[in-house]
Amino acid sequence: MAEAGKPEPSCFHPLNFRPIRLSTEINDFIPITEKDVQMENPVLSFDHVHLVSKDPVAAADWYAEKLGGHITATAQVRGAPQVLVRFQGATIIIRGQRTGESAADRKGLQWGVDHFGFQVGSDFDGYCDGLKSNGVVFTLEPVDFGPDLRIAFIQAPDGVSIELLHRKAG
Repeated sequence: MAEAGKPEPSCFHPLNFRPIRLSTEINDFIPITEKDVQMENPVLSFDHVHLVSKDPVAAADWYAEKLGGHITATAQVRGAPQVLVRFQGATIIIRGQRTGESAADRKGLQWGVDHFGFQVGSDFDGYCDGLKSNGVVFTLEPVDFGPDLRIAFIQAPDGVSIELLHRKAG
């Protein structure tokens, strides 16, 4: 529960992606008002996802070839190769293992980041069909996830899970 005079934390309800405010009860979601949305934090904006890869160049090539990203930079950073892949409004930074680090293969669900998502602008099923024909593995085939949302999940290099989503015009 929030302290007196302080707003409750906000997040997006995973079933319908409508803004909600968390209450003291885990399943008690309170819709956020237009006023709440207008008061978003103007200081922060999303910048990038940073991935660690066995082969960052091959992983970056996969994101470029399969999903249409643009490789914008490559460098050696702190002893490991690093590649930046740019998408509309987002960047994926992929780096290799640094000297002295010991990365392990990801096996199933772990604490921390579960997946990240890309919004598909139009013809969601056609886009997914194109990915399949290009060898992309789907871990969840396209499915309606509520009246206004269609989603799918794909497998990316190094055990990364990516959600593809399409919000239907409404």
